[in-house]
Parts: sequence; structure tokens; C-alpha cells
Amino acid sequence: FALVCVSCAHAATEVLKTETFRVGPFAINAGGSTSPSTPLTRPAVGKRIAIRTWGAWDMIDVETGLSVPRPEVYLHHSFFYNNAGQFITGTSNERDSWGPEGLNFPYRLILDAHHEVSGSIMFVNMSKIKPANFYLQYNVEYTEDIHPDTRPVESVIFSNGANIPGNGGPGSIQTTVLENNQFGFDGMVVYLNAHM
Repeated sequence: FALVCVSCAHAATEVLKTETFRVGPFAINAGGSTSPSTPLTRPAVGKRIAIRTWGAWDMIDVETGLSVPRPEVYLHHSFFYNNAGQFITGTSNERDSWGPEGLNFPYRLILDAHHEVSGSIMFVNMSKIKPANFYLQYNVEYTEDIHPDTRPVESVIFSNGANIPGNGGPGSIQTTVLENNQFGFDGMVVYLNAHM
């Protein structure tokens, strides 16, 4: 895990709002899995917004209203894009945000008024005897009053490589480089999160 933040030399007054959303419910049989494509509800529909955080991911049991323990339902991955094809956010079983999370001002992810956000998720019910029924919950911290000093950022997701079980028996590892990652533009990293 790494975190790189760049603070700015000037202060700004921003009025940030935080809203909590849920998608689902998702029902999975005991020992089953599902890979649904789903839209995410976004705040301030029809308005341009500047996003500080799209995260605080959780899975909420439909019946109890409590968090589903991570060992019970495995959130393998989720990738969400806007309708212009820009990666916005995602998460996995660690429930960290793969998109903006606590960006320091002046850096914000901009979501235009016409942008919708949708993508795919993969859940695996680890229980062999109990079905699962839950919502995927997340927070969005944002402002509609975009400060003139705001500097837009791009969320970028890429794979660097993977250590996967090798064919030499228990404990053996095979390192696979999945792709050569290069940004298609110049810039600097203002936030970084990793998934293992």
C-alpha cells in the first residue's frame, strides 16, 4: 500500500457534502458467485461536481442492516467507469477505494452533469451452507460549487503483475507480468492505492 498526496500552498473554502448510497440487493446461493453489471447512484444528478472521495465501501446485510464480514462474502473486484469511458472508482475485499479517497485540495475528480457511472462487480459467497443477501454501500464526498483553483485529476487503474500459485506444489510462486503500464498523458500522482 502506498499513499502520495501533494498539498497546495493556498487555502480555499469548499463546502463539501457526503452522501451514502446503496446498490443491490445482491442474492447469492451458498457457495455461489455472481458477476453483475450495475449502475452506481451518483449525487447531484444533472450537475457538474468535484469529488474528494468515492469510497467507504461496505456490504450491508439486507435482514440485519449490519456489515457482512469479509470472510463470509468475498468481494473479488469492482470497476466503475463514467459513460465517457473514464475509470472513476472501484474496490475489492480490502474495501479500500480504487478511486479518489480524501484528495487534498486543489485536486478533485470532476464528474460532468451528463456523466453516469456503472461497471461490473464479482462477489463470491464463501459459505457452503448459508445464502447471502446484501447491498453494496459507498459514500461520495463532493461539492457542486467548484472552486476556481480546483485542479482536475484522472483516476487510472492498471495491473503491474501478480504472484500466483505455481505448479511446484504448496508454497511455490509464479510471478507473472500482466502488462506494461504507461500513462497516456503527462502528470503527477496525487493519490495512490494498491490491491494485493
